[in-house]
Amino acid sequence: MLLTFSSNLPHYIRYRAERPKIQDQFADLKRELASVPESAWDAIPDVGDHTLKLKQKRKAEQYTPMTDALLQVHIETHALSTSKGVLNIEMKH
Repeated sequence: MLLTFSSNLPHYIRYRAERPKIQDQFADLKRELASVPESAWDAIPDVGDHTLKLKQKRKAEQYTPMTDALLQVHIETHALSTSKGVLNIEMKH
């Protein structure tokens, strides 16, 4: 919708007429929400918070490498065994 205005209108009024605020665009719908019965509001399902589950899933998949100093201390203090060229560190609990 293209509106044309004379140049003697204040800039802000012309700007708002060409680019209305979002709250102004939905004001009529917001007023209509007052007529929605309480039973309809109660029938709306809860969406829940799925963002926390997603964050926990990402955190569980995150890999943080060990530092060389930490590996060296572990090698010096625990028994080592090698198998097929791979170093296996036995964890003693």
